[in-house]
Amino acid sequence: MRTHYINIFLLSFIVYFISSCNTNTKSTSSDLEDVKADIQDTASNHPGKKLLENQCYICHNPTANIKGRIAPPMVAVKSHYLHGDISQEEFPDSICKFFL
Repeated sequence: MRTHYINIFLLSFIVYFISSCNTNTKSTSSDLEDVKADIQDTASNHPGKKLLENQCYICHNPTANIKGRIAPPMVAVKSHYLHGDISQEEFPDSICKFFL
């Protein structure tokens, strides 16, 4: 009786192993490139990005040299808020409150 259970277990394992071998769903590199292009297009056309570039980069320009910079770049502002007592969810509200 015990060998019967062992045989059933082994048979089940073999069937499972064989059936799972051909379930490979690799995406092609062209699929990945299409997704990357869509993400970049969406990010570059996002209204928040336009607002950031037109309003915030006047002082917080990420490409300005240290001598020509009026204020720290936005990445430094974000880092300051996210490493402090504020959560990532509270970050946008905190930035908005700065202007009120």
